[in-house]
Amino acid sequence: MSEPRLLIADLAFPESPRWHRNRLWFCDWGAREIIGFDLQGQGKVVVRVESYPFCIDWLLDGRLVVVSGTSLLRSGPDGVLETYADLERIANNNWNDIVVDGRGNAYGHYKEHGHGHGHDRD
Repeated sequence: MSEPRLLIADLAFPESPRWHRNRLWFCDWGAREIIGFDLQGQGKVVVRVESYPFCIDWLLDGRLVVVSGTSLLRSGPDGVLETYADLERIANNNWNDIVVDGRGNAYGHYKEHGHGHGHDRD
């Protein structure tokens, strides 16, 4: 077994690691970047996200989806993120997690604020 090695340093706030198509993906909330690493340890910024927090998953057709602020975004054919759904009508708080199930249904999570306390909602 090989020794562990450092692949990347100086991340601002790494969050939401995912394994997808032989790549390790994660969100760097501080830099507002989505980064992917291949099996050889080569990483690259895949896309930059404007709002915070954000989280990622993939649709059944392989397109990246990002929940960010009050929007659900998906990657277009050119890799640029476009609005897939406006979540503000459901909750005008910042959404911060997403998972897509095996049937293609997307589930999100947000933090509801009220009465001085935060409440989790799914």
